[in-house]
Amino acid sequence: MRITGGDLKGRRLKPFKWDGTKPSTDKTRQALINILGPDFGYSELSVLDCYAGTGIVSLEFLSRGAAHVTSVDRYSKCVDYMRDVKKDLGLSNWETKKSEVFRFLKETNLTFDLVFADPPYLDDQIDEFVDFIIEGNILSKNGIFVLEHVANRSFNRNELFKSKKYGDSMLSFYKKI
Repeated sequence: MRITGGDLKGRRLKPFKWDGTKPSTDKTRQALINILGPDFGYSELSVLDCYAGTGIVSLEFLSRGAAHVTSVDRYSKCVDYMRDVKKDLGLSNWETKKSEVFRFLKETNLTFDLVFADPPYLDDQIDEFVDFIIEGNILSKNGIFVLEHVANRSFNRNELFKSKKYGDSMLSFYKKI
């Protein structure tokens, strides 16, 4: 895995091998950044990365100057890996949380400018999750929610403003109204 852009562009991360993760591909991460656009204002963003896994998406936002990133995953292996990477790269504005995502969302009083989620594709709570993010108090006013999901599944809501397919994956972009 490598970081595709920003101040940390080209940095290769130590390998992480575990069947419990499916890191977003370089192509999908680059598409995410390109769709948001070069004038997105990363330096002012508070980002939440749900089901963060290796934290590679979090690192893309941090590399582009995000003010603060919180990465949440329930697996100790993932959180330990992210903490090691955080230490290796000296990133003080990256917070890693070991928690089940729904529990974190229900307990936090924080709001975020951007929420990214790549939930397990077979997660039976995904509809509830999408509703909770869009309708709840997690997103700041005009906040953006990006969901990476299997391409043959749609989550069409009024807040959807863009979706783009990349192989078997799709990125769906929602804006809090």
